[in-house]
Amino acid sequence: MDRALVAMLTDTITHAAYVSQDAYGKPTYATGVSRPARVEYKVRRVVDATGQEKVSRAKVFLDGTVTLDLRDRITLSDSSTAPILLLYSPHELDGSVSHHEVSL
Repeated sequence: MDRALVAMLTDTITHAAYVSQDAYGKPTYATGVSRPARVEYKVRRVVDATGQEKVSRAKVFLDGTVTLDLRDRITLSDSSTAPILLLYSPHELDGSVSHHEVSL
């Protein structure tokens, strides 16, 4: 990730990776890890992975070294959580992930 982008990661979020689901379909997560991020609160319409139009209330920017999945859980600094609606991970010329843009 570009140094200028890293300098913009002034917020902190908690990222809990999806592990599995129990017999009743309830998801289970790994222990949450604090990560530097940039959180922008703005209401936007997005189309999620299933093709449905949803309302996103925040966009979170994370370093590209983090491994993310649409089923993961992100907790913002105000302790709110929301499902990941959209995950965009642009790549560098060498094929590595530059950063992640997560719409919640």
